[in-house]
Amino acid sequence: MGPIRPIVLALILTSAFAQDPATDEQAAKDRLVMATIEKLKNFDYAKASPKVKEAVGRFLNANRGSQPYFDFLDRFNVAEEGLKLLEFGIAKVGTAEAGTAFKTLVKMGQVDAIKAAILAAAPDKFGPLLDTLAISQSREAAAVILQVAQDPKSSADQKSIAVRSLGKSRNGEMVLLEAVQQNQLPAEGKLAASQVLNASADAAIKKAGSELLPMAQSADNKPLPPIAELLTRKGDVANGHAAYAKICIACHKIGDEGIDFGPALSEIGTKLPKEAIYTAILDPNAAISFGFEGFEVKTTKGDTYIGMIASETDDELALKVPGGVIVKTPKAEVASKTKLPISLMAPGLASTVTEQEFVDLVESLSSLKKK
Repeated sequence: MGPIRPIVLALILTSAFAQDPATDEQAAKDRLVMATIEKLKNFDYAKASPKVKEAVGRFLNANRGSQPYFDFLDRFNVAEEGLKLLEFGIAKVGTAEAGTAFKTLVKMGQVDAIKAAILAAAPDKFGPLLDTLAISQSREAAAVILQVAQDPKSSADQKSIAVRSLGKSRNGEMVLLEAVQQNQLPAEGKLAASQVLNASADAAIKKAGSELLPMAQSADNKPLPPIAELLTRKGDVANGHAAYAKICIACHKIGDEGIDFGPALSEIGTKLPKEAIYTAILDPNAAISFGFEGFEVKTTKGDTYIGMIASETDDELALKVPGGVIVKTPKAEVASKTKLPISLMAPGLASTVTEQEFVDLVESLSSLKKK
């Protein structure tokens, strides 16, 4: 007798295999059906009899998430299992099992379902789902992540998040580089792509990325290092506060200082790790805070205002514009109100300070904790 294959072994050990645990006879029949399927080279689930499908269904339900379960789906495409597998992956987001689930779904041809689930995810689940998909390390999974970055329905911050997820694997970096080379990456994702490619441990990818998407220049005319390198630097808090006064004070408050336009920075060190602070400055579109989305308002008088909605009633629209001024417009005079796809915070602020000032700024902001 030859060695027992993993799927058959799982059937022998799984007491909950049969839907009706009271009937050992049913469990024995199911094991026989699955053992027979194991021996077949070309088992077509779609053409199987109802009895066989019932046995397969009981096996899948009893073993969902186990290696034998994934092995079976890897060999035999059971399309009916797609939805349950997707639900499993979403529920287990961030785990190796979820990564395997997404990898299996990709192989099953469920790419559209994965992409739709990611685009429909809550903001706090969007990034983790993409990172979980990246865990599989496969080129096919990377291609799905790229599709999310390219999708017209993706917001600017979603595009940036998707691009950064591509940096989680070498295949992801290669897929991203090819998209940049072929000019297939949306403009909103290029800052994040520059960070990913210039930080690659692969010398060839890093060289090609630096030529296509060079890093932003600091005020001392030097290319800024990738965030991963900046994180190793130690900054000076006092000098960083001076940098805040130079580039942030016009839109952000720290305590009683600054103008109340963008999010307050008084406790930013508690809310965000250093990496996220660097990202927010270098790529503002990567994380637009809720309630600080930008809008363009055009009036019947020919005026155009850019800002955030401070309040809106049936009679009046109040817009907070850069500088903190509130502009009020009667609703009857509002010709259009369009949500902007990008952040109101302009990219390139890091180019107005030296590299060391930038490091000092982030050190200072990171020190602002909730008391």
